[in-house]
Amino acid sequence: MLNKKVSFPVGRVEYMAVRPCVFNEFLLATGETQLEKSLHNCHIPDALHIKTMNLFNTFTLISGMPEVVDDYAENKDFVGLNAIYESLLTSFRDDIEKYCSMIIRSFLLK
Repeated sequence: MLNKKVSFPVGRVEYMAVRPCVFNEFLLATGETQLEKSLHNCHIPDALHIKTMNLFNTFTLISGMPEVVDDYAENKDFVGLNAIYESLLTSFRDDIEKYCSMIIRSFLLK
């Protein structure tokens, strides 16, 4: 892989910083606006504590990746998220090839 030439597209490439969602954003995405307001105000009624914990467990299980949160909010399907995870992993594997050779060259030049 290190000897393989990797090209980068030329032309209109836009870089965007995409960060993971936080729990509050997950609540908003899943339509839990009242619960998000309660959490924002640091007051979760005892009656909603178990629901909040279940939603937090779901959030930590699926991750905070925006595409995953969006798909889960729309479909509520854990199994369907697998295709998104596979696509992301494939992208990471394809991308790491480009950076691996740069890191090794940098390391060898020291």
